[in-house]
Amino acid sequence: MSPPLFPFLNVFSALAFFLYGFGCLFTEGMKREFERFGLPRLRVFVGSTQILGAGALLAGFAFPLIGLAGAAGLALQMLAGLGVRIRMGDGVMASLQAGVFLLVNTGLTLAYFLRL
Repeated sequence: MSPPLFPFLNVFSALAFFLYGFGCLFTEGMKREFERFGLPRLRVFVGSTQILGAGALLAGFAFPLIGLAGAAGLALQMLAGLGVRIRMGDGVMASLQAGVFLLVNTGLTLAYFLRL
């Protein structure tokens, strides 16, 4: 049995990562951010894996193991993103998005694990 917020958080996270992933791949703003982070060569990888992770979250409704992999992967990516933000000296507000999505996807990972 899934927690009551599971479907909402799953779809919310999937939509956010679809948008963010496409932004990583196709916007100049994200290209500049990755350059600022000192990680320009990772931009395409990050954007692509975010889109794949978002798809895995949606596939997880039918195939929980795939959802588990997507949620865990996105949580790890947000942990790394939070680490980059801290290393860069970005403030709390700039780091908040990564922190929130770290918590959301960690919760989704647990929820998927409990569905197996």
